[in-house]
Amino acid sequence: AQTSAKSSSFTGTMFWGEEVTHHFYAYYPYNSAYEGDQTAVPISLSSSQTQSAAGNTDHIGALDYMVATPDTVAYGGAVNFTFNHVFSMIEFQIKGSGDLTQVNLSGADPLACEGTIDLTQTPDADSYAISTSSTSNYVTVILESAASLSSGTAISVYMMVLPGAQNEDVSIALIIDGNSKILTKTPPTGGFARGEKYQVTLNTTDEGWTAAFMDARD
Repeated sequence: AQTSAKSSSFTGTMFWGEEVTHHFYAYYPYNSAYEGDQTAVPISLSSSQTQSAAGNTDHIGALDYMVATPDTVAYGGAVNFTFNHVFSMIEFQIKGSGDLTQVNLSGADPLACEGTIDLTQTPDADSYAISTSSTSNYVTVILESAASLSSGTAISVYMMVLPGAQNEDVSIALIIDGNSKILTKTPPTGGFARGEKYQVTLNTTDEGWTAAFMDARD
C-alpha cells in the first residue's frame, strides 16, 4: 500500500509496513551519518558563524535547526508535518563609521551548544530540551566581506542563538577597523524565546560604547 507524505517542504510517495498505527518524526538539517533512533538525534549551534556580506542570510539555513511536531497516523493515512524552530534569531541593525568585520554577543548563560535532542517532544511555546555535551556563552558572526558603516542606512548582521534565560546583561562587541567597541544591553524579559526574531539597533556614535585593546596575536 502507499500514500502521499506531505510536509512544508516535501511531497512524495511513502510505502507502509505493517497495518498498524505509525509514529512519525522529522528534523532539518538532516544528518545522513546518524543511524540511531529519534530520542537522541545530534544537534549543534556553532559559536562561530560566518555571514558572506552585510544583509545576506544565506548562512542561516544551515544554522536554523527545525523539528517537526510528532505525528501519529493510522495505517494509510495522510502524514502532515508542522516544523518548529529550535533556536532564536537576532538581527543587528548597525549604523556608524568604519569597516565592520565581526559582531560578538556574550552572556552569563549559554548561547550555543552541541548535544542531542529528543524528537518526541512537543514544546508548544517553550524551548526544546537539549542534552548538551558542551556549551558556549558567546556567539561570533564573522563577515567574509567587510561592511562599510554609514550614519544613514543601517547594515544587518544575522545571528542564531540558543533560546532561554539570560540572567545578566549581555555584551555586544563590534570589530571595526580592527578595533573593538563594546556595549552592554539588557536582554529580553525572560531571555530569548524559541523561534522568535529579535532586532537590535546599534549606532556606534551613540554614548555608552567602550573600547578594548586588540592584540594582533589574539
